Amino acid sequence: MKIKSTSESFRPLSNQLKYYLVSKRHFVWKCLIVIVLVASLFILLTGFLNPIEDHHSFRQTQVAITIYWMITEDLFSYIVPVTLPPWNVPRELPLYQFMVAVLCKLFNFQIEPCARFVSITFFYLSSFYLYKATKLIFCSLLTARFTVIVFLLSPIYLFWSRACMIESLALFLGLCFMYNAMILVKKSKYNITALTILGILAALVKVTTFYPIILFVFLYCLFNKAELLKNKKILAVISSIFIACGLWYLHCKSVREFDWLFNESGQEGVNWISGFNKRILELNFFKVIWWEVTSLVLPSAFLLLPFALLRLRGNCCILLVFSFIFTILCFANLYYQHDYYIYGSGFIVIILFSYCVISLIKKYTRLRFVYP
Repeated sequence: MKIKSTSESFRPLSNQLKYYLVSKRHFVWKCLIVIVLVASLFILLTGFLNPIEDHHSFRQTQVAITIYWMITEDLFSYIVPVTLPPWNVPRELPLYQFMVAVLCKLFNFQIEPCARFVSITFFYLSSFYLYKATKLIFCSLLTARFTVIVFLLSPIYLFWSRACMIESLALFLGLCFMYNAMILVKKSKYNITALTILGILAALVKVTTFYPIILFVFLYCLFNKAELLKNKKILAVISSIFIACGLWYLHCKSVREFDWLFNESGQEGVNWISGFNKRILELNFFKVIWWEVTSLVLPSAFLLLPFALLRLRGNCCILLVFSFIFTILCFANLYYQHDYYIYGSGFIVIILFSYCVISLIKKYTRLRFVYP
């Protein structure tokens, strides 16, 4: 009589467990994501009716005052409270302010809760396109799901996504562009109209948020599908974005928005925005960025970061890292002065962290047999 080995006796149980994981995995993930969505919504709604002077009150009240004048004076006015006249000083394209003002006029909403509602809406829409873009970049369903979970529970996104500011709309437009661009690269399918409109809106609403995205997309095309950059339609999209930015700059200059850039041959203003030459040699600058990443974007994850970074593989990861670092260096002074600028690039850290964690899990478990 042949006696079965221990491994053979447990093999049917192992197969049953594997079958259960395969058959129920989508249901388990849906339950997990629903729990995370409910938890994030609960956090976002905490203090929903609080005044907007909680943090960076100047920036929040500045946006709120612009919305107020759109409601009371003219929907197409762009009055920004600054220290000196002229008061009609355009900066970013006021799409967010316009949307809030329209909702307030139509439904008689108060400005503060309506502004927060719009921000929260675009935060959740951003998580959807972050999921789709990550899935295309790494061809990994598990990485995309884990990325969304980390994103929905990240303090920087939970806080600023309920603020009276343009951050969540800017991120949403950028991620929409990123997703459509990755469809173009990966599947050779594209919608020129959508790419053009999304690119222009993302660039004009907040160029510092769009910058790491367009940089990554450009570099990814350059190293993986360079022929796309010679396509006339793609060149037309890129040209349209640059032309729109140039026209907006000329409009802003016509109302003296950028006069300060030309003080002292333009060096004072440009250096204040970038600060590269000052911050690149400052140890404190890199300490601030490290604090923002490990406390605002990924709290308590700094212990895992060194191990996770060892799992970075492929040019996707390298290009994402380069886009993140180069963006911070280009706008060094802004990142140093305002802790909400990491909102526009912190999602890259979340994508990389999720990819590394899932890679480690797959290496030391049998999940690679269950998930792509």
